[in-house]
This record gives sequence, structure tokens and C-alpha cells, in this order.
Amino acid sequence: MSLSDLTRDFGGWADTTFENPPIQAYGRKLAHEVHELNNDLEDFGMNADNPDRTNIGAELADCLLVLCAIANRAGVDLEREALKKFEINKGRTWIKQADGTHQHVKKA
Repeated sequence: MSLSDLTRDFGGWADTTFENPPIQAYGRKLAHEVHELNNDLEDFGMNADNPDRTNIGAELADCLLVLCAIANRAGVDLEREALKKFEINKGRTWIKQADGTHQHVKKA
């Protein structure tokens, strides 16, 4: 199954199952799922000797599925947009931030 198929199938299922919530509700749900993922990543980093990826996989899946629901509702081809953005990001210059993340250098 492609990401486009998953977007269509899950998005349709979510809209029906959750009675067509406003798209903003999906945004709030995504924020909640990302928070849960971040908590699991923090736990994973602190338990490097005994890493448990079970929760990380489940939370990543939750995030992806909510993104699919948003993309479906907004009429966005998530697969196409992700591939397009990946190509853009490959051409950028990146600098490491103090918190360990990376930020692309903005062109003047």
C-alpha cells in the first residue's frame, strides 16, 4: 500500500469513525501524539542499555495516521509533498543548533 492509498483509506475511515471532526481537531490530536512520541524518545535515550522500540513504533504510527487524516481532509497528496520537500531539503545547507537539532540556512 502506498502512502497515498493509506492517506485516502485511513482519512476516510477516520472521518466516518470520528463523525467528521473539524480539521483543527486533527491538528490538536497530532500535537498530542507528537508529545507522546517525544516522551517515548526521551525514555529511549535514557535507557540506551535496554532500548524498547515498541512504544516508539506505535507512536510514530499514530503520528503518521493523524497526518494522513489531515492530508486527506485538506486534499493534499502527502506522498508527493513529502518527496518534493525531501528534494528541497537535500539542496539546503544545514547548521547544528545548541539543542542538537539542525536548521537550514535561510537564503537572503
